[in-house]
Amino acid sequence: CNIARALKGWRLLRPTESAPPLPRSWCDLLAFVIGAAGWPEAGVAILVAFDGYLRVGELLRLRVCDVLMPARAAEFGLALHAGLRLPRTKTGRNQLARIEDPVVAGYLATMVSRFPPHSRTALFPRMTADQLNRVLRWACTLLGLPSSFTMHSCRHGRAATAYVEGLDPESIRRAGRWASRGSLDTYLQEVSVLQYRLSAPEPLRPLLSHHKSLRAGLLL
Repeated sequence: CNIARALKGWRLLRPTESAPPLPRSWCDLLAFVIGAAGWPEAGVAILVAFDGYLRVGELLRLRVCDVLMPARAAEFGLALHAGLRLPRTKTGRNQLARIEDPVVAGYLATMVSRFPPHSRTALFPRMTADQLNRVLRWACTLLGLPSSFTMHSCRHGRAATAYVEGLDPESIRRAGRWASRGSLDTYLQEVSVLQYRLSAPEPLRPLLSHHKSLRAGLLL
């Protein structure tokens, strides 16, 4: 109908709003709090989404057989890195996401060890994008952090972190599977501005200074 077409046209014309980038230290703290509250798999999902530059759909489509741990990863040229085979993405099929953080790779190893090596069981069963976004907002509210973060903030935060640490945009584009440098360059300028607007509440700063320990504190 005319109303539906008008709404669709408005959505196309309206400027898109990117999810704010989630800083690495905040991601670690949120994952720890969510795990301590009784949802350790959701905490791991957040860490995996961050380290792998994953879109939430890519995360939730992962199966046990898509996790490439070092012994199997050598077949795919990954050397010491764990990885994730992404059967379907916005930019193509059967792409690869590297998992370079050894703590996150360890969580994945624990999860897949519970299944036969080539199991097609979902890696994060019974989870939906809405559920993950709600638990992320709950943890943000609990900690006094902005409630505007979504699961896509993990992907944005990973790119922003890499950019600030000096990784060149072309390497970020390949790691995050962006289709073109043009779209990524515009996006990186946006996240570079947004990150300077983020300020953690004073009581959280001692915790955030030890965020790597929090990252390693999930009990699966």
